[in-house]
Amino acid sequence: MRFRDFVYLDTDALARYSAQLESSTKARGMRAKELKAAAGANVGVASASLEVTAERSDSAAADQVERFESFEHEIEKLKGQDYFDFLTDDCDISTVPPMSLFRVQGLIEVPEGFDMLSVMKRYAPLLEKYGFLASGGTDDVPPGLIRDVLEKANASVPITVALDEVTVSAKLQAQYLVSGDESDVENLEGEDVVLLCKVTAHQWSDSVVVFDPLKDFMHLNRAMRRSINKTDSLKSIEVPGPVLKATVVAVYH
Repeated sequence: MRFRDFVYLDTDALARYSAQLESSTKARGMRAKELKAAAGANVGVASASLEVTAERSDSAAADQVERFESFEHEIEKLKGQDYFDFLTDDCDISTVPPMSLFRVQGLIEVPEGFDMLSVMKRYAPLLEKYGFLASGGTDDVPPGLIRDVLEKANASVPITVALDEVTVSAKLQAQYLVSGDESDVENLEGEDVVLLCKVTAHQWSDSVVVFDPLKDFMHLNRAMRRSINKTDSLKSIEVPGPVLKATVVAVYH
């Protein structure tokens, strides 16, 4: 038992990855039974006791935290191959392959230039233009507007974690914050937390884009993004490379 306070838990990703693990484990188990049965077929009557039966899946709906702990236990078996734990092992993060999982501890930062309230004020006219808002302006943000737009636009908030060799860059989806309060993302800034992530890419450029407001916040398609004149307020946010881009499964203390 580990006593943790979850700040963020991507339940959809957790369900997908858990299902993949379960499928892989069952496939290996069934294959082992088939091989054992085939070997027993040559010993006559004794082979009857080696009948292969399908494993039953657990019908009980597990609590999400219990699911996470079970998932964490299973990925421990994949250490050094598809899972890398920088809390307990000496690993080279620059060699962690894409699509593998890793766990790291560090200080979360929200890149300079991103502020939830200023973003809302800055992009309110565009949000209105593309149908996200019934009304709005750049001077005042109506009560509840931030939450409404986050829910409608499925907005993401960029975060970085600076390590010795590389900066981990990811985006937190508002709907997976455990408290349901999007302000928790900015409250996390400067806090030492543990993150379980999946590697999406290594980028070795001197400067790497970590947040494109038109794509990541507004969710505009490529054609629409190209048609908009990018003023300074609409420019992408960049950080010095190298950068490991990741998808976050969980953030906890």
